[in-house]
Amino acid sequence: MKGKLVLTTVACMTLLCTSCNSPVKTVDKTVISTISSNVQNGTAAPEPTASTEPEDDKKDNQEKKPKPLALGKKASVGDWKFTVRKAEVKSKILNGKYYYFKPAKGHKYVCLTASAKNTGKKEATFLPRIGYSNQINVAKLYFGEYEYTATSLLSCDKDLLDKKIKPLASKKGIIVFEVPKKVAKKIKKLKLTIGTDSDMVTYSLK
Repeated sequence: MKGKLVLTTVACMTLLCTSCNSPVKTVDKTVISTISSNVQNGTAAPEPTASTEPEDDKKDNQEKKPKPLALGKKASVGDWKFTVRKAEVKSKILNGKYYYFKPAKGHKYVCLTASAKNTGKKEATFLPRIGYSNQINVAKLYFGEYEYTATSLLSCDKDLLDKKIKPLASKKGIIVFEVPKKVAKKIKKLKLTIGTDSDMVTYSLK
């Protein structure tokens, strides 16, 4: 019905203009054909569209990454509560009066002072060499895209890696990473993660 009305209107206008003695502009046949086709097909001329999604919603849709904890802040994963208190760069780590650990040539130790408490009901191992995915099983240091795993200092009493802790008991010690000297110089840009495959806590070493 709308198509017939438009065509009739256009036709009347054309006849009226033709019957007048004064010169007039003729209606383009292409325009008439386009209007008729659009009306018959139930389509309209495209209109510019604008995004209706608010900027706040766009930001909310983006993945929110948790802010890294500062040194000294308490954290918890599963049955463990722990705190990383201090980060230092060292050329060697003493073990008693006569023994010490030394990194490979061109490397330094990033030594983290930390404490861990077992809040579970059974004796458990903090940062075990071999562990299950649902238990704390890894400590990693990141420098941009570079990743470093914690170094096990065998027979070192202070090393927290692979240390068994009884229920409700706590232990203080160190977590050590061997990194290149140029990475050690950028210690404030390093990030530490401790946790399981699905639940990680991140510290900033600033």
